[in-house]
Formats: sequence, structure tokens, C-alpha cells
Amino acid sequence: MAVVNLEAQPPPPENTKRQYNFKFFKSNEGCTRIIEAVLSLAIIILLVAGYCELNTGRHGTMLFVLVVTLIESIFIMIFMAMRFDETVTMVDVPLSLLLNDGILTIFHFIIANLALLSIGSCPDSKGPRITAALFTLILLILMIAQNYFNYQRWQEKRNAQDSGKNSGTTITESSPTVLT
Repeated sequence: MAVVNLEAQPPPPENTKRQYNFKFFKSNEGCTRIIEAVLSLAIIILLVAGYCELNTGRHGTMLFVLVVTLIESIFIMIFMAMRFDETVTMVDVPLSLLLNDGILTIFHFIIANLALLSIGSCPDSKGPRITAALFTLILLILMIAQNYFNYQRWQEKRNAQDSGKNSGTTITESSPTVLT
């Protein structure tokens, strides 16, 4: 029978409890992500209500982009709230967000045009399609603002890395580490 000395064991680390970053939701980035998710869900509901058989191809494209936007915004909110952006070092998180949101913004520009074109294609249920088109334009403007915030965050991280590299140490020609 093994005897375990409880007094000899080290105490558990103090930071075993995960801390969440709820301040993210109060920031500009967090507010735009929340509005992005709510608008995506509202546009999906309006598109289903204003469905017209004459524009099924546009309808499917718009729903696909909006569902991807909804999933992406929820995923990023969870990612930021759990502080994974600070702990993940293998990937440049601000650059990844900038590229991902940039591509989504291009798709939102396309679906904003499709939404505006589909307003008059069917005489039935015009109200939901007009509202969905207006919300899609608002979502496009919001995505452009989100890209601006992502760009600022990426520049801050990049400048912080550059200032860390240029700490004033240089190798001179008289240094013994210089190869001849």
C-alpha cells in the first residue's frame, strides 16, 4: 500500500480558473460583432418571409453568406471572450480576422447588390425584401467598419512586434560574432 504525504504536494496554481474577457463586448469590435450577428439573423428571417420563386439562385447565395456571417461572428465572440486571441501564438489572429472579414465584406457587397436587384422581381411580399435589402446595406457598412477595426488591431500588433525587435542592439564590424 502506497502512502501519500499530503503536506509534501505543491498547492494548485492560483490561475487555474479561466478568466473571461467580457470587456470585449463593450469595445467597438465587440459591439459591431453583436450587431453583425443580430442583423444576419434578422436578414435571414426576412429573406425567408420574402421568398420568391423567381429569384431562387439569389436567395440561396444570400442565405449562405448570411449563415456564414452569423456563425463567424458567434465564433469570434466566443474566441475573444475566452481570451484565445492572447494565448494563441501560432497564428497571427488580427491578420486572420482582417483577411477573413475582408473576404466576407466582398461577399456582402455581392449580396447587397443581389438584394437590391431582387426587390422588384416578384410582386408578392415586397416589404420583407425591401427591409432585407436595407439591412443588408447596413450590414455591408458594418463589415467595412469591422475591417477598419481589424486593420487597426493588426497594425498595433505589428508595431509592437517591430518595436520589440529594434531594441537598439546591433552587430558591428568590430564585434567578434561577425564572420569574415
